[in-house]
Amino acid sequence: MLKLRLAQLGGIIRYEALIQWRRRGVPTLMLVFAAILLLVELAVGQMGRRLNAESAAAGMVATSEIARAQGTIGMYYAWPVALLLMILAVPPIVADTIPRDRQESVSELIHSLPVGHSTFLGGKLLGGWAGLFGGLAGVMALSGCAGRLLIGPYNLTTYVQLWSMGILPLAMFSSGIGILLASGQPTRRRATFVGAAFSAYCVAMLATTTGTVWDAVSLARPSVFLSLPAEHNPLRVLSRLGMISYPPFQIPLAIGLGALQVALAWLAARAWMHWKEER
Repeated sequence: MLKLRLAQLGGIIRYEALIQWRRRGVPTLMLVFAAILLLVELAVGQMGRRLNAESAAAGMVATSEIARAQGTIGMYYAWPVALLLMILAVPPIVADTIPRDRQESVSELIHSLPVGHSTFLGGKLLGGWAGLFGGLAGVMALSGCAGRLLIGPYNLTTYVQLWSMGILPLAMFSSGIGILLASGQPTRRRATFVGAAFSAYCVAMLATTTGTVWDAVSLARPSVFLSLPAEHNPLRVLSRLGMISYPPFQIPLAIGLGALQVALAWLAARAWMHWKEER
């Protein structure tokens, strides 16, 4: 029985991951994301070279450590772009994951088979994540290589942490909740509207930082995901200099609460499917 469920789960995951890339939403988002990051890195690199030239003209020579710190800070300019795309574009794009199958009669075929609600929801969610994360991994690699050429040397560990503890969790939570919240909608249009409403909520949360634990509850709190525990994290240096306000919450708390919200959304979607079947 377990082997059958795992086979069903794997099949749904593969199907959904392929569908995400056969449609235009996720590929277009990845192309736009990569293009914007390259433009940001090009602008930051030009600004850095101009500042270095001015420093050299004034008789100040930048050491390799300073150059590395400058490059690392330059790579952080990608964060606002990633934040806005993850909370604005991702939920509406993936929200029709389940209603699309219902509208195209695919879900009727699936539910005619011995596939449980948990297996179906889990496969759709994991498949959506697989398709999205495949594209983000490519953008991460491209941006990292381009940043080395356009900006200069930077701390690779900090860059990986920016993605693994910031961009990827935010993408996972925003897409997961977007998929689950819209799972009960009868049409793709209404599902997209639900995803857009969730994006609007996330944007609204950006303007309501309170300095309390509520900040960690919202998926749209950039301050939560910026508190990377890296030894050479430039944000810590800037915080000590008084240039920014260092966020009070740590990554484990934010990721744990985000995972809890996805789990609650999954339980709600499963309960709705069970109730709908019983009617």
